[in-house]
Amino acid sequence: MKNQIRNILTVLMIALNASAISQTDSARAKFETLPIVSYDSDVGFGYGAKIFFFDQFKLKESFDLILFNSTKGERWYKFVFSIPDFEARQGTKYPIALDLVIEYDKFTNYIYYHNWNPFIGFPYTDENIEDKDIGTYEKANVGIFVSRAFLKDFTATLALQLKSFSLYNFANHDSDYYLYVFNSNSKPESATFLSALINIKWDTRNSFINPKSGIITKLEIEYSKNLNLNDMAFLRALFSFSFNKEIFSKDLIFAFRGSSESVAAFKESSYFSLIHIGGNNTVRGIPMDKYCFDSALLFNSELRFPIWWRFGGILGIDLATGKNDTFGYLNRDAGWLFGTVAGLRFYMDNFIVRADLGISKNSSGLYLNFGHMF
Repeated sequence: MKNQIRNILTVLMIALNASAISQTDSARAKFETLPIVSYDSDVGFGYGAKIFFFDQFKLKESFDLILFNSTKGERWYKFVFSIPDFEARQGTKYPIALDLVIEYDKFTNYIYYHNWNPFIGFPYTDENIEDKDIGTYEKANVGIFVSRAFLKDFTATLALQLKSFSLYNFANHDSDYYLYVFNSNSKPESATFLSALINIKWDTRNSFINPKSGIITKLEIEYSKNLNLNDMAFLRALFSFSFNKEIFSKDLIFAFRGSSESVAAFKESSYFSLIHIGGNNTVRGIPMDKYCFDSALLFNSELRFPIWWRFGGILGIDLATGKNDTFGYLNRDAGWLFGTVAGLRFYMDNFIVRADLGISKNSSGLYLNFGHMF
């Protein structure tokens, strides 16, 4: 069976002209696995495993699998197949690369914040209206990404994705009504989007997994059509700039990211299409998805330093702000959202394990995930 799979991949890579990929990855481990035992403020105590295969068929391909459950009801399963692997093609001029992403993520204790107020003109702080609720949030995504490096630092990616979202089983049924009005009296608890994406990137980083130098300038545009509603669609635009630079001493890295993102709805906005701020990948220390915006600015900075063996640490600052132009949608005077971060890193050959403690003005959070946040 393995030989049959290898033959199929070999034919594919001949078609992709894989000879352009660098052959400098022989030192990387071909197989790595990590049992997961963790605690996260948003998902509770977690358990599972991350499994990574690299170059099993001598074609610089990778298989990345995450299996994760938690005591607060998260069920997260993710599979990524890449040929060539992201790290193998970093900083090389290649004719084509293919990535297949399949992901399922379900939260049975998802906190939904009532950013939407259908009763414009009435005080939102009405004591009879809770500002948050608990329900089930279910997400699934299948995506195919095709990339080409026109220069060793300049790449373009085209992608087609099918995304499904469901939000249901609220403890307080007022949340059903908020979503019902917010989604233009359509079925409030679900949406399925077919999206087409283009990504253009200038990337001079010396590594995809753990860069110590280099900049990334990225422009990404995505058009999504709601298959449940023929007249609902939106356009998302993202521009970001980040850099990594060694300062003062060897392996002391200053990393920075700044991004501007906006969503333009062609009819009505959807909760699922907005930009969510808060949690593990935006402003650490603010609860996951606490704020939603039509447009947002996000800034993250980290000082990354070695500790011992494969362990490292970071000190960081996260900053974000946003606005909403949608009628009836409340900014809630969020202003600038700010979080300070301290974290640990464990560096493996093919991925990084990160654990962060984020502290914001009124809350804090402990997070575990994989890879640098940016």
